[in-house]
Amino acid sequence: MKNILLINTGGTIASVPGPSGLSPSKISIQDGDSVDLLSLDSTDIGPSQWLVIAGAVREHYERYDGFVITHGTDTLSFTAAGLSAIIENTPKPIVLTGSQIPAYREDSDAPENVRDAFTYASSPDAFGVHVVFAGHVIDGMCVRKIRSNSRESMTGVNVPDDAFFRDGELVVNKTARDAGYGIRTDCHSDCGPDHITGRKTVFHDRLNENVCILRLYPGIRKEFLEYAYSRYDGLILETFGCGGIPGYVCFDEIVQNAARTIPVVVCTQVLYEGTDLKRYEVGQRLLALPGVREAGLMTAEAAYARLMVELS
Repeated sequence: MKNILLINTGGTIASVPGPSGLSPSKISIQDGDSVDLLSLDSTDIGPSQWLVIAGAVREHYERYDGFVITHGTDTLSFTAAGLSAIIENTPKPIVLTGSQIPAYREDSDAPENVRDAFTYASSPDAFGVHVVFAGHVIDGMCVRKIRSNSRESMTGVNVPDDAFFRDGELVVNKTARDAGYGIRTDCHSDCGPDHITGRKTVFHDRLNENVCILRLYPGIRKEFLEYAYSRYDGLILETFGCGGIPGYVCFDEIVQNAARTIPVVVCTQVLYEGTDLKRYEVGQRLLALPGVREAGLMTAEAAYARLMVELS
């Protein structure tokens, strides 16, 4: 049997009622090892905390066969992408989970999610960073929260689930996972257990947090983009559709100026199917600019995390 460590960071799953509403508390499990690392609402978990969580995994890495991290759902996709970028080539599973209903309530989804997380982490097919939630096992670089309250709140973006639970039993989706390897190379390097065999596990210990995600909207003023590229070391543009930017505010010229000095990554606001800058003229204008990178199937969370590691 695998030796799995539980790391608590807070979130709804660990929350208890207080005078001002629910707030995170400590959490523990019977017959297992656990660490109360943080006690934060996930809205307060960012890049600095990603390094703290990765540091805890690194500290205990040799003693355990896998890790289950409990976390709030609101920024779970960012932390999953962050840990995927910070911890490279890990054959040991690092599994994030949480709940939409606090664990103290009888109707909570926490017991099922934690049980599934430990089941997956104990599987011989488990590796790398994954999110286990509501019966789904999702690649950590490709997850997004799509519902604010429902139990089925997490989904994989542009990739199939690596595994799923049917009647409480783990089903490893090897065919779908293998078929998704080509997709995953757009997301990150850990595209399968065979890929990481023989590779050294790397823990990055620094992040350049001076990266900005700028979401475009109709009527946006060029001053926002000019400010962003003058103040940040990296810029991620959440553009329209396949990757279009408005031409009425001279964005081409501004993006060109930005790309001369900092990396500019073009993502899309659309959840599925990614960017395709070659499809429309408004996208081709971007593609023609030196220094502009196309995210393809990569989510903004994944681009954000990878760019911070790269710039560090």
